[in-house]
Amino acid sequence: MSAKLNPEVHNNIKLLRIRTGKMQKEVAHDLGVKLDRYRSWEQQKRNPTGAMVSKIADYFNVTMDTVLGSKQASSLPPTTDEQRLLDAYRNLDETDRATVTRVVYALLDTAEYGDM
Repeated sequence: MSAKLNPEVHNNIKLLRIRTGKMQKEVAHDLGVKLDRYRSWEQQKRNPTGAMVSKIADYFNVTMDTVLGSKQASSLPPTTDEQRLLDAYRNLDETDRATVTRVVYALLDTAEYGDM
């Protein structure tokens, strides 16, 4: 049985995937693993091997420290798309910001149970 990893590993893998706008099945395919195996990493049911952590880091163009949780993926500078979204959001009036916020949270809730 493999050692229990810090939950940040699993969270970081999911966050890196979401930040790149990829679906679970796309990342699984690109990494050469079955979708169920990939999902088990994000759901904290299984740990990726050390070699796979290295492959994941290369795939997302980050360090292994970022994948392992030594440097949280959430602390990375925003991607170009993230910055564009943030800038657009900041330019909205208060009513439109509230609408966008509700929609985003609804999508995030859906993603929790889907394949996003």
